[in-house]
Amino acid sequence: MREKEEALIATGGRLAGSKVGRRRIMTTWAIGESWEEFCIERRQVIIRSFTAVGLSLPINGSHDPSQLSLKGVDMNRFTEDV
Repeated sequence: MREKEEALIATGGRLAGSKVGRRRIMTTWAIGESWEEFCIERRQVIIRSFTAVGLSLPINGSHDPSQLSLKGVDMNRFTEDV
């Protein structure tokens, strides 16, 4: 019986009566709901964070270097090198 279970798991199958799949779905759903609520309630936090690390700044360099904020990095030297 154990060999059959191991073979089933190795091929990506699910054991009959296994709650792992249902728990995975429930966890994914709960995280998705939480993320959606966070995005709505804390929209400005996300925008500021993306701007501070440079993810939402223009790639052509037409931004104010003071908008970047990376700990441990000399921003003046960083912007000159990049």
